Formats: sequence, structure tokens, C-alpha cells
Amino acid sequence: MGYDLKGIVASLGKGVPRVGNAVYHFGNPQVSDLQRLFPGVELRLVLVCRGTERHRIPGSDVPRDDIPLRKTIFVHRQTGEIVDLGEFEEWTKLPKLKQTRKAGPAKLSLSIFGRPWKNGGGIGVSHDFRDVVMRDDPPNGSFDPKSQRSEQQLQEFAGDVPMPPVEEQGAPVPAGAVSIEASRGLEEGWPPKCVPVHGPAFRSLDPQQRADLLRLHQNLGRPNPARLHRMLVDQGADSRVIAGSLDMQCDVCLETQPKPKLAHPGTIHRDLDFNDVVGVDGAYWTSSLGDTYHFMHCIDGSTLFHLGQLSGRTTEEQISTFEQVWLHWAGPCKTLYLDPAGEYISPKWNQHLQSENIRVVMAAGDSHWQIGRVEIHGKIIKDMLTRMDKEQPIRNTSDFQKCLRQAFAAKNSLSRANGFTPEQALLGKARNLPASLTADDQASAHALAESETPEV
Repeated sequence: MGYDLKGIVASLGKGVPRVGNAVYHFGNPQVSDLQRLFPGVELRLVLVCRGTERHRIPGSDVPRDDIPLRKTIFVHRQTGEIVDLGEFEEWTKLPKLKQTRKAGPAKLSLSIFGRPWKNGGGIGVSHDFRDVVMRDDPPNGSFDPKSQRSEQQLQEFAGDVPMPPVEEQGAPVPAGAVSIEASRGLEEGWPPKCVPVHGPAFRSLDPQQRADLLRLHQNLGRPNPARLHRMLVDQGADSRVIAGSLDMQCDVCLETQPKPKLAHPGTIHRDLDFNDVVGVDGAYWTSSLGDTYHFMHCIDGSTLFHLGQLSGRTTEEQISTFEQVWLHWAGPCKTLYLDPAGEYISPKWNQHLQSENIRVVMAAGDSHWQIGRVEIHGKIIKDMLTRMDKEQPIRNTSDFQKCLRQAFAAKNSLSRANGFTPEQALLGKARNLPASLTADDQASAHALAESETPEV
């Protein structure tokens, strides 16, 4: 029986590092074994990599003219089966995006590069492997490997060459590759499966706690253990769970997978200083009398200090309001995030921010969750205005401006984040609570609180 693909893949996979490629050039014994499976193409280069999901291309140091053909074979990450995409393609003629298009979830992938045989040369085939075909039709100038050799030639060279044994763990490692010890309980000859080995602190947790910790790690975008540990400490999690977070291993993190493209349910916010990151948004609010008002509000990402003011929708009005609400007292922030409203994508607005040396982070259209913090805090202000309007109707613009100022003042002085109000976090002190027996000694506030009318 001839060479089989499974044994060759296992042999090639032994020298693959966990990060990076193992490169096998023409003349390598393992490439020669692989060559017998593809007699119609002269193999020149084989790239073997772990954990990739896309077609691979060689580095710029390899001449493209020497390897115009490519074939991809991979071991499926979940099932462990060998998936053969079944075609040699002229990859150098493809657009750049298609050269690295998705291939499939691979635990181990082989990117085989070669060229047509010169002068009708070739070698014998020792395995009943299916024919090699091209993606493009022959009229498009594609290469047909069967045209180089006849079926009679293939039968003449075909022979029953014994398969070389797959070497054990002590096999020599190719240059540039890292030797990896085989995992216990795996089939002999296969590359070691990337299985996370958790530490004792994680294994000592209850099954539900382990599942919750893994789910939290996944939903937060797979942060590194130090960031996850710090977040759990800040949130007051159980000490056993905190210790287990440092001993937890993630197979996706070990395989250095790229971050998912879809938005995660949550994220861990970085430690910021005041005015490092500021969110800006515009909001509409309608009173019980049917009048609609628009206001612009800004919130600091570190202290959650929140301010806003009545404004229009034009670019000039937004610039003027932003200067009055934030720039005049806090100065330019480092990063400003907002949604792509019409007034925020105008050249005049961008030029103004550039002149203040403010970096802009623009959310995608209809992706309000990307600026979720400023959106939620704006909704809180609108709910406060609605309650104030029910107690005493807001009849005109002057009433709205007064109520808006009082709503922001109450939110900054009474809300809590990590045990401190936004005023305390920013100013270092909290204002006195009006008419409080322990915090306010002003007689006018006490008299107004005891009065049945707005006036004393």
C-alpha cells in the first residue's frame, strides 16, 4: 500500500510551532513523500500552520513565478477529519482578497505550492488519489496537470512503495520550527491537539462557576488574565473565582485566533484619567405639552461627569454648544466618540476638532451600541426631565434650560460609580444636600423645604 495522506499530514505537523509557520522546501524528505500524491505538479514549497481559517500565501522573499499553483488541505478543528479542497489553483492570478479568502476552521493546515513539470517530467504515484483539476476552465489559460503526462505513464510509474514510519517525539525539528510534546491519550503519529490545561485553582471551582467564568471570558472579548482578574476584584467577586481566573486557559487564546468581528455583549473599560475619553451625543425630548427640545450632552469616560445644554442641529450651533459646555472649562479632550450624525461628519466640524488636537472615534451607522454609554446616560437625563415635567409642566425654553441644568446637577451629585459621585471623582468634594439636617445649615433651604408653596 502506498503513501497515505493521513500519515504525511501527521509527519509534517510534528514540527509546527504554536505560533507561526513551519516551512518545508523542495528536497525535504517529507515534501518528497507528499510529492507522490500529486504526480502532475512539481511541489516546491509547503507551509504548515496551526489554527488558521484562511488560505495562506508565502512571504515576499519567495519568487511567485516559481510557485504559480496552490492547493490547501487542512485538519478540521472540531471533527479532526482531513478536508481536501480538491483543486490546484493559479493563485497568483487571483485578486489579493481572494488569495487569502476563508478556507475553513483548521487545527492544522497545509498550503502546498508548486509548478507544472518541465519537459513532461514527473514521478510515480503510489496512492489512489483523485485527479487534480483547475478552478478555471482551460480556455482561460489555466494549467491542466493531466496534459503533461498520459494515463499509461502514470500506471508505469505507479508502484507499491512502503510508507515510511511516522517518527516519534524525538524526531529532528526542521529549522525555524519548535518541537511540541504530544498530548496524552491522542492517536500516535498525529500532531498534538491544542487542549487547554487549567490550573488547580480553576479546577477546584464548581462546574457552574467554571462554566460562568469561561462564558464571561468569551463575552468580554477574551481579555488577558490580568485584566479579567482586575475586573473581578473591582466588582467584588468571590475570592475562589478571582483565583481561578488566573489559572483558566482558553484554547482560542492559545491558538492566537484573531478577535471576532462581531461586537461583544460587553467589554472591560481601560483605566482612564479625566478628559482622556469624552462621549458626545444629541437627544430630543418632548414635554407633556407637545413641545420638542434638542440638547447636546457630553460625558467623561473616567469620572462619568455629565453636562449638557439646549442646542440646535446645525454644525455651527453644535460647535458653539460644545465649546460652552465642555471646552471652556475642561479643555480639549484626547478622544471624542460620537455617532455619524449629519452635523458631525461635516468638514467644518472635523476641522474644528483637528484644530483642538482631538482624536475622533466615529461609530458605524445605526450601531448605537458602539456609543452605548453616552446613549444610556442621555436616556437617564430624559427620564429625569419627564418626571420633572409631570410634577410641574415645562412650558417654554427658559423652563427647559433650568430643568436641564438641575437634572445634570442632580445626576452628578447623587449618582454613584465605584462608591463616589462624579462630582467627588472630579472635584474632590461633594456639594451639600439642600435642607439636609446633617449637611446643610442654610436656613433658607430648610424654610423652603417646610413651606407648602415655592416661596417662603
